[in-house]
Amino acid sequence: MPNPSATASSTPSSHRALALWMSVGALVLGASVWAYTALSAPARPERPQPAWLSTAKVMAQTADGRRVAVKVNLALQQRDDESVLVPHLPAFEALIGTTSADMNREEISGPEGMRHLGEAIQTSINEYLEDRGMPERIRDVAFDQMTLLP
Repeated sequence: MPNPSATASSTPSSHRALALWMSVGALVLGASVWAYTALSAPARPERPQPAWLSTAKVMAQTADGRRVAVKVNLALQQRDDESVLVPHLPAFEALIGTTSADMNREEISGPEGMRHLGEAIQTSINEYLEDRGMPERIRDVAFDQMTLLP
């Protein structure tokens, strides 16, 4: 017959060893699952960063004789376009003034008027670039400031 005192003393240590090995196994399993998901996951595609070209404030006279102060930011098609377009900034500012001069106060006031003026500025600058053999590079026009003066 087995000695009950010998069995009782070996059982707690074997339970501890079993619990220890199960804990180590769970940690190894968890670490391997984390490593598999973290290292084998496809790389997230980076979001394209918008590229903006800022113009100086342009004072223009509208078709009805009133003055308007306009400062816009031009959203570029690609980030590389900025270095190509910076030398053309004085011409862009002149085009902004000319485009504003072709409209009256009622046409450019309010959100719809600003949208209309922005589209006209975008079209005029892209046509300027096409005349010089460059592709369209202005994607959008955002107004930084637009003040209708009395």
